[in-house]
Amino acid sequence: MDKVFKKGMRLPLAFSSLSLFIGAFLCIVSFFFFSFIDSSVFFSKAKDKYYVVSKEVSLIHTFNKNQSYFSDREISDIKKLNGVNSVSKIYTSEFPCRIHISGAANLYSEIFLEAIDNEFLSVDTIDFEWAPEQKTIPVVVSKELLHLYNYSFSKANNLPILTKGTAKLLPLTIEIIDNMRNIKPFKAKIHDFSDRYLSILVPLDFLLWANNTYTGKNISRSNISKIIVEVALNDPSPFINHLDTNKYVVQNNKVGISENIRLVNFAIILFLFIGIAIVVVSFFFIFLSNLLLIEKEEKNIFKLQLLGYSLNFIRFYIFQQSIIAITIALLGSFILGALGIVHLTEYIGSFFDFDNIKTRLFIVALSITVISVGVIFYSSQIFSNRMKKKFNIKSGVEN
Repeated sequence: MDKVFKKGMRLPLAFSSLSLFIGAFLCIVSFFFFSFIDSSVFFSKAKDKYYVVSKEVSLIHTFNKNQSYFSDREISDIKKLNGVNSVSKIYTSEFPCRIHISGAANLYSEIFLEAIDNEFLSVDTIDFEWAPEQKTIPVVVSKELLHLYNYSFSKANNLPILTKGTAKLLPLTIEIIDNMRNIKPFKAKIHDFSDRYLSILVPLDFLLWANNTYTGKNISRSNISKIIVEVALNDPSPFINHLDTNKYVVQNNKVGISENIRLVNFAIILFLFIGIAIVVVSFFFIFLSNLLLIEKEEKNIFKLQLLGYSLNFIRFYIFQQSIIAITIALLGSFILGALGIVHLTEYIGSFFDFDNIKTRLFIVALSITVISVGVIFYSSQIFSNRMKKKFNIKSGVEN
């Protein structure tokens, strides 16, 4: 029997097993990473769903600064986008000001102040408020500014490096220069540090009061050059498309992350469909090659029946070779896929958080195995019925 069938099965099985191995490997890797999409693993660096948006600077803004401001209609259009939860204006100081450490007036820096609604801050907002009778202004400083101080400014001026804790202890003074060039000093204290905004933030009540008091005109609420947009993490696509259409820019570099997420999702789904397609074609080719084999070896199968081999035994022998080839291909893809996934997750583990790796690998392998067993069983039934119809001869003694 080996001489009858093995030669005709060797090449088709080798080819189909190789394609099955490749398809199953793609499915394992794709299914594994696909399982992380809904749990937002690929959003681990973009969980801060707030985008600081401004208009792209062009030559026209040089001659007409008003073109860089957002109108109420433009803000309203953004609010209506699918996936946008809320939008808030970022208010900017309309006066020149500077900051220095109290008692070290020779060390100061020209700054600008900004303010937003407390609900959009990325820090604890308890005590981050201001009233006219309050002597000290709480300030939220960007972490990037602290880094610039520690690694650039302190080195150039022979100053000590500051931690977040020591920086909060510094007695600061903010000096506002009014229209008459008079200096108005205010005591200030660092409330916290933010990684969401590259700015120095003060309570909104203080900034609006200072703008109105020291500029003599209430323009803070209308001239808005930056806004903060809260976007749903599951699908920021409409918002990103709106940015591209209107040539808006994002200052806290979240769009690049979201675009990368979309590309990663697309690539995973693409490879997943390719793997499924290859697996389906491989199973079909194995089934088809078995059908062609019984057509080609029709005379030999009749002879084997006359020699006493039952039709079920012949069918089992032919299908046994296919099952062995399928098992080897699947085991090989499982082992290589698991090793590749473990290595990859270790390599990029510093960028993304992968949890329950072994459990997910087991679920993926089990799912593919169950599907494969179901396909094999169904194909076996079809193959068996096909042989019974073709070789309607009473079976002899089984060997």
